[in-house]
Amino acid sequence: MRKLTVEGAKEVTLDHSARTIQIVLPETYESDEIELQMELIDGVSVSSTDPVKTYGFRGFRPIPLHILNNYSQQYDTYTIYVAVEGEIEAHLWEDLYLTENGSCEAVVVFTSGMGTVPERPSESDAMSAWLGDAKNGKPSIKNTGSNLFQFADAYKLVPSESLDLTIIYKEQKYQFPKKEKLTKWFVRASIDSLPSWWSRLPKSASLNIEGGCFMPQKKYQIKLQNDSENVRAIAAEYKGTQRLSFKIPDDVKDGNYYLGLYEGNELISKSIYTISNDTRTKGIQQVWSEYAEEVTPIALDAGTFESIISAAGKEIYVNPFPMFTRAFTQGAITEDQLPSLRLIGNGTTHELAPKIREDRHFGDSALVLYYASYKLPQHLAPGKYTIQLNYKDSGVTGPFCKQLEIR
Repeated sequence: MRKLTVEGAKEVTLDHSARTIQIVLPETYESDEIELQMELIDGVSVSSTDPVKTYGFRGFRPIPLHILNNYSQQYDTYTIYVAVEGEIEAHLWEDLYLTENGSCEAVVVFTSGMGTVPERPSESDAMSAWLGDAKNGKPSIKNTGSNLFQFADAYKLVPSESLDLTIIYKEQKYQFPKKEKLTKWFVRASIDSLPSWWSRLPKSASLNIEGGCFMPQKKYQIKLQNDSENVRAIAAEYKGTQRLSFKIPDDVKDGNYYLGLYEGNELISKSIYTISNDTRTKGIQQVWSEYAEEVTPIALDAGTFESIISAAGKEIYVNPFPMFTRAFTQGAITEDQLPSLRLIGNGTTHELAPKIREDRHFGDSALVLYYASYKLPQHLAPGKYTIQLNYKDSGVTGPFCKQLEIR
């Protein structure tokens, strides 16, 4: 390399013996990138066409520059260090939020006074950050990082309305001027990895709710709901930011339930499960009234605990439990394998024949999901109806947790 320049740089030093390139930028340098302009000797290259490389540098690790000897096809690697004069200035890329495991992530964008970390070969790469509430004596949490700072156990700071965030590097300390508050990330929760479309929930067994982000200072409970019983609340025990545990009491009746997971009074997760200790139990996974090309979003969403609204003469759609799925290489489900639909209400009982439907995009398009549609009678009287399935081999299932309302 005969020569290397960086537009706007105060100093560029090549050390061929140490294989380092030291760039010093003035405080007035505004770009987040540097552009290397290189004059190379014959027979070496840094790219196939143009010896110009552009790099982002603020807060990142020193940058490797690979120089290829075109004759021997061997590389020399130079490490590029960038030092920036002036005081550190920065802002957050997004609000502070809690992750599922109760930690916090702060994505910091440096705008001034920060080069690579470290800025020089002789310096330490230690950069630290402090997040806490000094005014109210809340827990202080320290961690190290570069651009992305992660703070373990940050859930302890959730009650605070006024958090301080400080970055410390070498002799500089930058405190963000705005007071922060943690935003709780959305809660994902699943029961012992038991998919509700194939697995029933047993009674008197210890079950785990996995996901996050759960809080030790909050109270959690599961509410079981269907149209044949009053709401049944079951306490869930806090086991960590990613786990709760609970048991379904023995005296809960077998059947199909809408399960709502509550944090205090807030519904944070919902699902529909069949509860039974009998592994042969069949039932209904989901019922909906509007046709959709892809059923997966519907099959995975419990919706709200309200009646399904439809009208006489329309179709409704049902996923049986367990759901019918096949790999593309397996034989297809046929219509005669699907159950009929039984509606009970207004002093009448109606038995409706299934029409087979399929979704070929289920399970990341690895499976075909087979379900059924049922045409409601033209003169079905307005009112509410209980929904059940009638299997040829096993008889009538218990009622679906929601009712069908004809308007």
